[in-house]
Amino acid sequence: IEGNELADKEAKAVAEGSDKSSPVRHLPPKLRSPLEFALPTPLPQSISALKQQHNSKVMSTWRKEWKHSPRYCRTSNIDPHLPSNAF
Repeated sequence: IEGNELADKEAKAVAEGSDKSSPVRHLPPKLRSPLEFALPTPLPQSISALKQQHNSKVMSTWRKEWKHSPRYCRTSNIDPHLPSNAF
């Protein structure tokens, strides 16, 4: 069906990160900027995104501390992939 194929094509384009986005005035009020329309609260943040952000910060800090560790020089000769992503 032609309509479904067009919808699938547009959905794929959006999922792949193309810069096609709805104008703000066409979005539902909950998705618009809270400052623009003085909404009482913004949308809640994604728990999954928050966990990913936290884990990324922890891993970054761990890598920095590991490279300044006195054990880094010897251990990196044995396994240069430390610290592991599985923590």
